[in-house]
Amino acid sequence: MGKNNGSTLKNISIVSSTTVLSRVLGFLRDMTFFASFGMSEIGAAFLLAFSLPNLFRRLLGEGALSSAIMPVMSSHYVKHGKDSMLKLFSHIMLRLVIIFTLILVGTYGLIFFINPLLINPKWSMVLKFTMALLPYMVFVCLAAVIAVVLNVMGRFFISSINQIWMNLSMILSLWGGYCFGLCGLRLVYCLIGGVLLGGMIQLAIPLLSVFVCGWYPQLDPNVPKLKENMADVWKLFLPGMFGAAVEQFNFFISRGIAYTFSTSAVSLIYLSNRLTELPMGIFGWAIITVFFPNIAKAVSSKSDAASINKIFNKTLVAMVWILLPSALGIFLMKREILSVFFVHGKFTPDDISQILPIISVYCIGLVFSGTSSLLIRGFHSLKDTKTPACVGVVVFMVNVTFSLIFLKIFEPIGISVGIRLALANVLATITQTVCLSMSLKKKLKGWSILAEFRSYMTIFHGCVWIAIMAFFVKMAVKTHCHFGQRIDDLITIVLAVTLSVLVYLTVNRKLIAKVWASRKV
Repeated sequence: MGKNNGSTLKNISIVSSTTVLSRVLGFLRDMTFFASFGMSEIGAAFLLAFSLPNLFRRLLGEGALSSAIMPVMSSHYVKHGKDSMLKLFSHIMLRLVIIFTLILVGTYGLIFFINPLLINPKWSMVLKFTMALLPYMVFVCLAAVIAVVLNVMGRFFISSINQIWMNLSMILSLWGGYCFGLCGLRLVYCLIGGVLLGGMIQLAIPLLSVFVCGWYPQLDPNVPKLKENMADVWKLFLPGMFGAAVEQFNFFISRGIAYTFSTSAVSLIYLSNRLTELPMGIFGWAIITVFFPNIAKAVSSKSDAASINKIFNKTLVAMVWILLPSALGIFLMKREILSVFFVHGKFTPDDISQILPIISVYCIGLVFSGTSSLLIRGFHSLKDTKTPACVGVVVFMVNVTFSLIFLKIFEPIGISVGIRLALANVLATITQTVCLSMSLKKKLKGWSILAEFRSYMTIFHGCVWIAIMAFFVKMAVKTHCHFGQRIDDLITIVLAVTLSVLVYLTVNRKLIAKVWASRKV
C-alpha cells in the first residue's frame, strides 16, 4: 500500500509540475502573440480560426473520447494484460483515423461551399486560416488518445508534457518570424506553421513512446470481447461528447458573435478569459487530481452517504479556498499585470482601458467555473453523464439568449461588445453551477453546497485582508516609488502578492490543516 501511495504521489507531482510549466509557457505564448498582433483584425481572425480545431480537440481528443476510452482500456488491461490491450488499441486507432479523415474532408468541403457566399472579406480570412489549421485537429486528437494508453500503462510523463511542445513551437515561430522581419499576414502563416509543427511533435513523441512499449498496428480479430469493448466506448462517448460539445460551442459562438460586431472584441475576450482561467489551470485541476480519486473510491466502495458528502465538501472548500482569493487578486492587480507583462510591441497602454472591465466581469465567474468543473466530476463518479449534458444544453441556450439580449439593450448606453458577451458567459456559468448543485443534491442524499458555510466565511475573511493589503501596498508604492510605470507596477505586484499570501495563510491556517487532513479520508 505504501508503495502504491508513493507511486500515486509521484504521478501527481509529475502531472502538477508539467502542468505549471505548460501554463507558464502558455502565458508567455499569449504575451508574444499580443506583442506581435495587438488587437488587430488579423490577430482576431487567427484566434477565431484556431477555435475550430481546438473545439474538435476538446470534443474528440482531450474531452469525451479520452474519458470514454480510459475505463475500457483500463479494464481490458487488468483482465487480459498489456498485449491484448494494445491489440484493442489498434482497432480503436483504425476507426478513429477513418472518423477524423472524414471530419477533415467534410469540413474542407463545407468551407469550400461557404466561402463564395461570404460578402465580408474578414470572414474569408478566417476561413483561409481555418483551412490551414485543420490538420492540427487530427494530430492532437490522435495524440490525446495515445496518451490514454500510456497513462493506463503508468507512463504519465510523456502525455503530461505534450502541450508544452505546442506552446514552445508557437513561441519560437513568432520569435523566428520577428527576427526575419515578417509581419501581418506572413507572420500569421508563420504562426500557423508553428501550430502544425507543434501538433506533429505532439503526435510523434507519444506515438514513438507507445511503439517502445511494444505496440505496432495489428488488427487481430481474436481480441477478447472486441465488440463489447467498442460498444462500451461509444456508449460512454456519445453522452459525454454532447456535454463537451455544448461547453465548447459556448466559447466558439461567443467569439463568432464578437467577431461579427467588433473584431477587437475577440482578442479582448480571449485574453481576459486566459488571464482569469490561469489559477484554475494551475491550481484548480491540481485539486481535482488530488481529491477526485478519493471521491470516486468512496462511491465505488459504496461508502455511506455521509462519508461521500464529507469528502466532496472538503474538496469544494479547497477549490473555493484557491479560486476566490485568486479571482480577487486578479481583479485588484489587473492593470498592473497587463502593464508589466503585456504592454509590449503592438499591445499598447490604450488597449488596457478596453480590457480592464472585461477582466473584472470574468473574475466574477472564476469560482463558479471551478465549482462547476468539480460538480461535473461528482456526476461522473456517480456514473451519470446525462445530467451534465442536459444542464449543458440549458447553459448553451442561456449564453446565446443573453448574448443577443445584451447586444441589443446595452448598445444605446455605449457598453462595449466584449463586456456584453462576457456578462452573458458569466451568467451562463452561474446558471450551470446552480443547476448542477440542485441536481447533485437530489442524487447525493443529505448533501448541500452550503454545508461548509463556516469554512466559506473563513475564506471570505481572508479575502478581506487581501483587499486591505493590496490597497495599502498600492498607496505606499504610489507615494514612495518613482522608478517608472512598469517598475512601479512590478514592485506593487510582488509586494501585494507576497504580503497577501502571508496574511491569507495566517488567517486560514486552521482551515488549511482541516482540508489537508481530509485528503486521507
